Amino acid sequence: MKYFPILLVLFFSSLSLYGQKKDNLRFDIKAFSEKQELASWLNQYDQVAWHTSDSVAAQPQRRKQLDGSWFCFQDQQQVWHALYGKYQQHAFVPEFHYTVINGMISETKQGIDTARCNAYARALRLVNREIKPLRDSTGVQFNPFVRLNPDKSISVWIFPAYQPDGTAVYGGEFAYKLNSAGNRIVERTHYFKGKFLGFKTDKPQDIRLNYRDLKEPTLGSIFFVIYYREYFTRIVIDNSESISTLFRGEKGDYSWVHTQKALTPGTKSGN
Repeated sequence: MKYFPILLVLFFSSLSLYGQKKDNLRFDIKAFSEKQELASWLNQYDQVAWHTSDSVAAQPQRRKQLDGSWFCFQDQQQVWHALYGKYQQHAFVPEFHYTVINGMISETKQGIDTARCNAYARALRLVNREIKPLRDSTGVQFNPFVRLNPDKSISVWIFPAYQPDGTAVYGGEFAYKLNSAGNRIVERTHYFKGKFLGFKTDKPQDIRLNYRDLKEPTLGSIFFVIYYREYFTRIVIDNSESISTLFRGEKGDYSWVHTQKALTPGTKSGN
């Protein structure tokens, strides 16, 4: 067994908005809050994957049974699971199964929901095949995330990973919705600037994410801020109509501050 050296859950205070009178607010706080909630969940997913993969790496003989198929999920009791295995004969075969309870990682032999795991593995394989040309052409490494939706469809998100050379990359995010079996993509929602941008994490610095081609923060930009909050002294999301910044309080709590930009005379919101 091993323990997480960091907290899994972040707590954010209520959102603050500056720059406009209350009756002239353009920033969609509700949409931002929904993205923040999902980004926080994705950050937990990433932490579970990161720490459990260390346990997998420490067992080279068993690791030979893997083919790169892995995923994490939360069960109905909010317990995190991480599974690593291989996909063969249209089924996922687990080699490692970890649970994370109160920050403690344990390998378990408990049974899995076979249909659900097979669907996750299929969905990830399908999306990874689609994203492979971009990965090969740019050299950027990506992290996949998967989750079951209330309607039994499956969502997969692809974000740039923390690169081996210590670069924090942004500028592209790829969301997919698949059918319940995980073998058919039914919806794609992509954002890509045409090239990836990034910052070295070897020294503390204030950084600004250039999203001025978009009105409001994307899911990926919010995830970037949450994920890299300890690497940089300040991270600003710079959109066309607002600036969003995450601040850390003296007690370790976090709060977002959104500042609306003044519109150029004659310019309508959203342009």
